[in-house]
Amino acid sequence: MAIAPLKKIEVLGHVSERDAVLEFLQREGNVEVIDLKDKSEEYSDFAFGRQSISYKEVTEAIEKLSYLMSFFEGLGKTKRSPFGPKPVLRRRELIELLRGFDFAGLHERCRGLESSLKNADKRRMELESRKKELLPWAAMDAPLDAIGEMDFTRSALGSIRNEAYDSLREAIESLPEAHLEVVGKDKQGVFLVIVYLKVAEEEVTEVLRQHEFVFHHLPHYRGRAEDALKDIASEEERLESQRLAHLEEAKKLLPEEDKVAALLDYFSNLERNESTKDHLLYSQETFFLQGWIRAGDAPAAQRELPERLGTVEVYVSEPSPDDVVPTLLRNRGWVRPFEFLTRIYGYPVYGGVDPTPFLSPFFFVFFGFCLGDAVYGLALVFVSILALKKLRMGWQGTRFFRLMFYCGVSATIVGALAGSWLGGLFGIPAIVFNPMERPVKVLNIALIFGIIQIGTGYAAAAYGNIRQKHYAAVLVDQLPIFVLLAGLTGIGLIFLGTLSKEAVMPFVILTVLGSTVILLASGRNQPSLFGKVFFGGLGVYWAVSGYLSDILSYSRLWALGLVTGAMASTLNLIASSLGDMIPVVGTVFTVIILVGGHIFTLAVNVLGAFVHSLRLQFVEFFSKFVSSTGRPFRPLSIENKFVVVEE
Repeated sequence: MAIAPLKKIEVLGHVSERDAVLEFLQREGNVEVIDLKDKSEEYSDFAFGRQSISYKEVTEAIEKLSYLMSFFEGLGKTKRSPFGPKPVLRRRELIELLRGFDFAGLHERCRGLESSLKNADKRRMELESRKKELLPWAAMDAPLDAIGEMDFTRSALGSIRNEAYDSLREAIESLPEAHLEVVGKDKQGVFLVIVYLKVAEEEVTEVLRQHEFVFHHLPHYRGRAEDALKDIASEEERLESQRLAHLEEAKKLLPEEDKVAALLDYFSNLERNESTKDHLLYSQETFFLQGWIRAGDAPAAQRELPERLGTVEVYVSEPSPDDVVPTLLRNRGWVRPFEFLTRIYGYPVYGGVDPTPFLSPFFFVFFGFCLGDAVYGLALVFVSILALKKLRMGWQGTRFFRLMFYCGVSATIVGALAGSWLGGLFGIPAIVFNPMERPVKVLNIALIFGIIQIGTGYAAAAYGNIRQKHYAAVLVDQLPIFVLLAGLTGIGLIFLGTLSKEAVMPFVILTVLGSTVILLASGRNQPSLFGKVFFGGLGVYWAVSGYLSDILSYSRLWALGLVTGAMASTLNLIASSLGDMIPVVGTVFTVIILVGGHIFTLAVNVLGAFVHSLRLQFVEFFSKFVSSTGRPFRPLSIENKFVVVEE
C-alpha cells in the first residue's frame, strides 16, 4: 500500500508510569500522540495540561544551547561541516556530559564575550564618525575650542561647494569686518574658517546664506584637530587589540561545539517529550493517551507496554469514519524518492490514492524527454552520487538527490536514443532518430504521452472510488469520460491522418455516447430541470475543452526537448567558429566557452525540465484524482540533528 494503514492506539495507566510510557513511544518512534485538549467535552471527567516542573528548565536549556550554536557559527570557523558523517557519541558519554559539562557557565562566558565585542564595535563606529568630522580640519593650527564667540568677534567653521567658493571669497573680501581662511578642499567642497566683527554679523550672515554656506559645529573637542585625530587612532588600535583578544578567547571555545550540539539534540528531544505530556488527559491517579500507530507496529506495542509496565493497558482499534487520520506514505524501491514531489503538492487524504506510484514513471520519462542529452544526464548522475556520498543531509535532501539521480539516468537514456551527446559535439549517431531532423514526430510522441497520462489520471480516480466502494461514481463519472476520450482521441488521429477516414463512425458513436452520459450525470444533483440541463452541458464542455487543453499542454515536452538540443548545438558552433577565427588563443577561448557555456546550459535546462515536468503532474495529472487535504503523520520520536548517539 502506498498509504500505510494506521490504527488508533489508546493507553491508560497510573500517572507514575506516564514518563516511562512516553520514553518507550519516543524511542520506538511510531506513534503520533493526539492532542486531547480539543476533545474536552468528550472527556469531561479528565483534567488537562500536566507538564512536569522541569519543562521550563528544558526550554531554558534549549535557549542557551541554541545561542551557543549560533555564537560558534558566527565565529566563521565552526568545526561543523555539511560534509562528512555526524559525530558519534556513546550514551555513556552523553550521560557524563549531562553530569559534568557546565553549559550554563559557557553560555554566560560567551554572552560576556559577545557583549564586549559588540561594545567594541559600537565604540569603533563612534570613532569612525568622529574621524570623518575631524579630517577636513586636520590642517588647521587653531584649537577647535577657540572657535566661537569672543568679546568683539565671532568665528565659525563651515564648507561650501567648490563652484561657489570664488563668489563667496569676493563677497567676503568686500567686507572689511570679515576674513575668510581656507583650511582644506576635496571633491565635496571647500572647508573654511570665517572670522568677523559682531557689529557686522547680520551682513556677514546674509552673504553666507546667499552662497549656501554650511556651518560645522564641533563643540565636543579640545585642542587641535590633528591631536584629536591622533588620539582617535590610538584608541582604535587599542580597541582592535581588545577585539582580537576577545576573538581569540572565543575561538578557544570551539572544541566545546560538539558537546553543545549533543546536548542541544538531547534537550530538544526531551522538550518534545515534555510538550507531549500536555496532550494527555489526567484524573487524580491515572493518565490517558490517544494516538495513531502504524498497523504493523500495533501488536508489538500492545504486547510490550503491559509487559514492561504492569499498571498500563493498551487498546488498539480501527479509525472511525469521523476521525481525521494523518497520512503516512510508504513507497518502496525506486518509487520512494518521488515522494519528494508529492510532498510539494500536499499530502493525499488518508484512505485516498497516493499519486506517487502513478507519477513516478511519467516524471522519470518527462524529465529525460525535456533534458534529452546523454552528457548532461551523466553530469546530473555524477553530481547526485557525489552529493549522496559527501553531503550530510536529512531524509528530504537524500530523497531529492536520489530523485535527481533517476532524472539523470532518464536524460542519459533519451540522449543516447536521440544521438545527443553534448549537443552532437562528438558526432555519435542516434540509436532511434534525431529529434532536430524529425520535430513533428517528437511532437506526436509528446502528445501520446499526454493522452496516456490523462487516461491514467481518470483510471486512478476510478481505482480510488472502487477502493472506497463508490461504484456508482465510477459508472457515471469515470467510465463516461473514458468513452468520450476514446472517441475524441480517435477523431483526432483521423484528423492528423494517422487513421483512415472510414473508421470515423465508431469514434463518433463513442463521443456521442460519452457526452450523453456526462450530460445526464453532471447535473444529477440539481433540483430543477434547468439546473440539470445547464450543469450537464457545462460538464460536457469542461470534459471536451479540458481534455484538449490538457493534451496540448504536453507539447511543452516537445519544445523543451528541442530547445536543449538547439542551445547545446549553437554553443558548439559559436565555440568552434571562434577557435577557427583566432589562431592559438582561439583554442583557449573555445575551451572556456564550451565548459562555461555547457555548465550554464545544463543548469538552465535542468531547472526547466524539473519545473515543467512537475507542472504537468500537478496541473494536468493530479487534478483528475488527487485530494491534497491530508496531513503528514508526525510520530513522537528521537530526532538527532547534530550527533549520532549509540548505546
